[in-house]
Amino acid sequence: MAEFICKNCGESPDDFICRECQLRELEAWLGDQNYNKVTIQVILKAVKKRILDHDDNDLDVRENICEVCHKEHLFSCQFCFDMATFMVLKKFHAREKILEKFIHMFPLSH
Repeated sequence: MAEFICKNCGESPDDFICRECQLRELEAWLGDQNYNKVTIQVILKAVKKRILDHDDNDLDVRENICEVCHKEHLFSCQFCFDMATFMVLKKFHAREKILEKFIHMFPLSH
């Protein structure tokens, strides 16, 4: 397994979950929060853009296999992915209760 250090936060992730699986998990969580399909797609697109705009990693870590889908994909640090998602939710004026649920489900710490 290749060494992967996030260039944004400087941490090495405990889990290797690919960006596609992270997005699928987020999509399911947003659906559970009763967001409609159009809003979910807008949020997912904004999260992808924020990650690509702010992720300074060499993310093409092909020696690592996703622990969820068992395929080789591009990886994002879970903390940085969750922080990007939180910032997008705030940008879209998510209700405080949704933000609290998000932090409970996806703790914003290493």
